[in-house]
Amino acid sequence: MEGKNPETIQRHLPKNCFYLYDSGVTIDGLKFWGMPYFISDELRGNFRQVVELIPPDTDVLITHRPPLGILDRAGNTTYGCPDLLEAVMKISLRYHLFGHVHDAYGIKKEIGITFINASVLEENYHLVNEAFMFYV
Repeated sequence: MEGKNPETIQRHLPKNCFYLYDSGVTIDGLKFWGMPYFISDELRGNFRQVVELIPPDTDVLITHRPPLGILDRAGNTTYGCPDLLEAVMKISLRYHLFGHVHDAYGIKKEIGITFINASVLEENYHLVNEAFMFYV
């Protein structure tokens, strides 16, 4: 969806679905914030500014990429984002949901935050993992 207008995308979704493009929504008092990860943000050097948009009162953060060192390892390489880790440490999140690193599927609770790498596909995009269901 890179380069697409978020409002246009939102118009095509059901009323109870929200496309969170560096934006948030509050549902039943729970504050969600969503950030896609587009390589163009990284190449333009503005990803750090995008991370800084995350409101400090966010309850559930949804990103494509994981924070550095948390469910971000594939083989001997970590793919997490240091800027995202720094931001997460400053926010009193309850949950951080992400994917991107298919080999690191799982749940980890650390510093009072439940991190969930919800990658249901493996490296070749075959469905191998169960979807997570959780209630807040």
